[in-house]
Formats: sequence, C-alpha cells, structure tokens
Amino acid sequence: MKIAIVGTGYVGLVSGACFAEVGIDVTCVDIDFRKIDNLKNGIIPIYEPGLDDLVSRNVKEGRLHFTTDLTSCLDDVEVVFSAVALCKGSCTHIWPQHQQIYDIGHKKHRAGRYRGKNKKYHQ
Repeated sequence: MKIAIVGTGYVGLVSGACFAEVGIDVTCVDIDFRKIDNLKNGIIPIYEPGLDDLVSRNVKEGRLHFTTDLTSCLDDVEVVFSAVALCKGSCTHIWPQHQQIYDIGHKKHRAGRYRGKNKKYHQ
C-alpha cells in the first residue's frame, strides 16, 4: 500500500515513519523546502525518542520519501492523510505560516478533484 501524509510536523512525520515501519510506502509532503531538504539529508526537525533511527531506517529501505509537490505522488497513492492545521485570516497575525497551511488545504481540495479524474478509480 502507498500513502501520502501532508505535513511533516510532530503528527505527520511520526505517523509517516510508523506507517513505513510496518511496511507501507509513505510519501511525506510539506511546503517548507528547507524542512524537506533536511529530512532528505537525515536531519530530523523535531525530537521524539527513536524517531531519527526510524526515519533513517525506512528511508534506507525505500519506504519513506519526502517531497514538496503533493501532485507528484497522487497517481501512486491510495490514501492522503492531512497532518496540518487549517487556519485562515484571524490567526495569520499570530502564526504567519498558517496562511501557507491554509493554502495547502485548498491544494488538498484540488487534489481530491484530481483524484476523481484518475481513470484507475473509474473502471
């Protein structure tokens, strides 16, 4: 089985690593290019006991992947999990990155429409 997880914070990264550990092919997606580059180079942005080993092992085994382009994996995955908070307007003055996260929510909506057009799901 192949899945995508949108968001590589505590929830997304830990979930992705755990799914990969049980044999699921996981693509973790984030809008933060630096974070994705760091993950691809083995730099874990959060601390969770044992997470660095879990990520390293599953990347090496080819079950855990990282990208900033959600649409690049949509044809291959069966499930897309959202591990991002959605916030628009009122909280962007506190956390400016939430506007970007809100924008990802719209991309997920478009991704759902994209998935509906995928021929393998209409056979």
